[in-house]
Parts: sequence; C-alpha cells; structure tokens
Amino acid sequence: MRTKDGNRCHDCRLEVQRERNAGIRKPYADPAWRKLSKQVRDERPYCEMCGAIDDLTADHIVPLSQGGELIVPLSQLRVLCRSCHGKITQH
Repeated sequence: MRTKDGNRCHDCRLEVQRERNAGIRKPYADPAWRKLSKQVRDERPYCEMCGAIDDLTADHIVPLSQGGELIVPLSQLRVLCRSCHGKITQH
C-alpha cells in the first residue's frame, strides 16, 4: 500500500524487494505499460468515478485477470483514484 506521500509501507517495501530478489516481474512494471498509463492519466487528469485529481491510476476496463491485454488502446482504459480503484478491483 502507498502512503499519502506516495511511498510504500514497510511491509510492501519488503515484498517488492523479495520479488526483485526472486526475479519476479509484474506486468505493471513493464515500461510500455508505464508509458501508456502516464499517457491516459495526462489526457484525463481526474478520477472518472468521483472526480478526484490526486493519487490517480490507469485501470483496464477488461481486467487482465479476465483475459484483458496489458497494452490496449486508450479507449479501453479509464482513470481512477486509488480509492475508487480499490472499490472495484480485487488487487
């Protein structure tokens, strides 16, 4: 979990370090995804559910867990604040 200043909590920092040490790469670490995520957040700098302008994240309309692709057209992404994102997803 990230704190208000954008940093990870102690437990999450340890988990990230364990994954790095084990050579585990998560799809959202992909540079192409990071670029796409920034692009959609720059284009729509507000939560599409509540209108918040802070702590935004790009969200796949068709989740990866349901067969969605990581790299999709911008029309298949939405911008959500982390609070709204947490309300609709399992991760």
